[in-house]
Parts: sequence; structure tokens; C-alpha cells
Amino acid sequence: MALTTYAELQSAVADWVNRTDLTARIPDFIALTEASLNRDLRTQDMMASATVSAVAGNGTVALPAGVVELRNVVLEANPKVVLAFSSQQDLDRRYAAAVSGRPAVYAVSGRTLELRPLPDSDYDIALTYYTSIPALSDTVTSNWVLQAHPDLYLYGALVQASPYLGEDARAAVWAGLYARALEALDSTDTRAQWAGSPIAMQVTAATP
Repeated sequence: MALTTYAELQSAVADWVNRTDLTARIPDFIALTEASLNRDLRTQDMMASATVSAVAGNGTVALPAGVVELRNVVLEANPKVVLAFSSQQDLDRRYAAAVSGRPAVYAVSGRTLELRPLPDSDYDIALTYYTSIPALSDTVTSNWVLQAHPDLYLYGALVQASPYLGEDARAAVWAGLYARALEALDSTDTRAQWAGSPIAMQVTAATP
């Protein structure tokens, strides 16, 4: 069976669980798999970039849709400034007063970027981040995960179906296959990131 579209994935899950009473729940299993993947995966395919605008006197900037984790936040000033990450607690402690200036640190509060000091001017801010996996649906019938790693979707959905299956010996097998597929993708992505890195040679002085 082909496994490249949302409909084909649903059919495959139905075949594997071999239960006719779970058909209506299969989209839920797939959605829960996507939620799990968004928590567990951090790959090059998830990288994205965007520029947002900070307004003078306003220390909050809305994050783009789909951001799951920031990698880099750069103030497009002259010279450019890489902003340092801070927890919300430390940000509030260090900048209790409404001090303005060139922003130097940031925190993330929900879907909002918090900047301190408060911007003393309008700034563009370049973001590099991990974005969420495009959710499958009847209109979004495929995405990069399903195209390149259909086993992640299949085994993930089967794991999510396990609570409905009760004491089913297949559940442990599916969980193991899902974990293995996740580990393989992570390993492949790591190798791809380092494939072009130069090899560092260590020279040891000869003993007289």
C-alpha cells in the first residue's frame, strides 16, 4: 500500500489496528502524532526564518505562526546584535523599571517575544526558529514528514491508538518501532548537518 497522502495514511492505520470501530478516531491519532513530533523533532527541515518589527517603547512583539522553538534572535541594528535569551523571571527581575534603550535580551511568553530594555526606536528583528510540522487534513494531504518518513506517522498513530486497544501485545512493538524511526531521523539529520564540517587533526609532538 502506498503511504504518501493523508487518506492513504488513514487507510494504513485502519488496516494495522484491524478494528472497524476506530475509523472515526484515526484523524485524532494522526493529530496526536503530530503534536508528539512537534515536541520531539528538531531537524533542518523544520528550520525557518522571519523578520518581525519592534516599535519604540513597546517591549512585546508577536511571534510568527508556527514557531515551536527559537534558535536565534538578531536585532537588525548597526552593528547587528544577537540578543541573549533570558527566562521571564530573570527578565522581570533585571528590568523591573521601564528602562528604554537598545534591546539586549529577550524572553518568550506564550506567543510573544519580550524585549528588554524597551526599544528606544523602531527595530527589525531577524528570527531563526523551528516551525511546526504542517498538519495533515483533507486539504493538506501531505507534508515533508509523510513524504520522507511515513513510518514515523504510521507507528506514531498506532501508538496513539494503543489506549483504545487495551491489552494488545502489538502496542509495545509499535512503540519500539516509533522510537527507532525517531532516533534514525535524528541521527540522519545530525550527520547531514556535520557532513561538510572540516576534520580536525591532532598533531602530537614526537618524543626525543
